[in-house]
Amino acid sequence: MADARGRFATRERIPDADELLVQWPDEALATVQPDYATAIVVLTHDDKFDLPLLQAALTTNAFYVGALGSRRNQERRRELLLEAGASEEDVDRIAGPCGLDIGAESPEETALSILAEILAVRAARPGGRLKEAKTRIHARL
Repeated sequence: MADARGRFATRERIPDADELLVQWPDEALATVQPDYATAIVVLTHDDKFDLPLLQAALTTNAFYVGALGSRRNQERRRELLLEAGASEEDVDRIAGPCGLDIGAESPEETALSILAEILAVRAARPGGRLKEAKTRIHARL
């Protein structure tokens, strides 16, 4: 977990994080060095953090780039990224709003919906109901 704001990147707030980085987005990505097995999710709702992180994330091979936020905020962010020089193809990589539509209401349910989407993308699955799936239940990764 990375956040430039030290008061948010604490063991008290995120006890299960493998690592806590108090770094700006570009520094955090340089430290982590995302590859094809990396999922990146932007959660701050603050453009001074979200936009640089999304710009940098789009230059990586991360298999998933997601951004929390309303559809209106996603469209605004999209326009800002395009104005900053990102290509349509790159911006289309962003899953935003991120997560599967499971009717999430709590933070825990929202996290579950995001993780479910990440797993579906990793397995190249649509994330629908197993009852309606025509493929194997267990993906071969």
